[in-house]
Amino acid sequence: MALDLRTHTVTIDAGCISCGMCESLVPEVFSVPAGSTSQVRRDWLDWAQTTPESEERLRGARDSCPVDVIRLES
Repeated sequence: MALDLRTHTVTIDAGCISCGMCESLVPEVFSVPAGSTSQVRRDWLDWAQTTPESEERLRGARDSCPVDVIRLES
């Protein structure tokens, strides 16, 4: 099932270990500031709506998270 990126949310649950995996895979969406846990960039949707492989890359980041805290929800 394809993501409807216009109505989708990307969130990080509690428990992030700041490994940087999500940021290394999709820096357009995730950032891990020094001394903090992963955060979703405010402008991620602009990137996602103009990048054909955005859905695949977001799912890849979610599936690669070692502590399973990335959520893609509509």
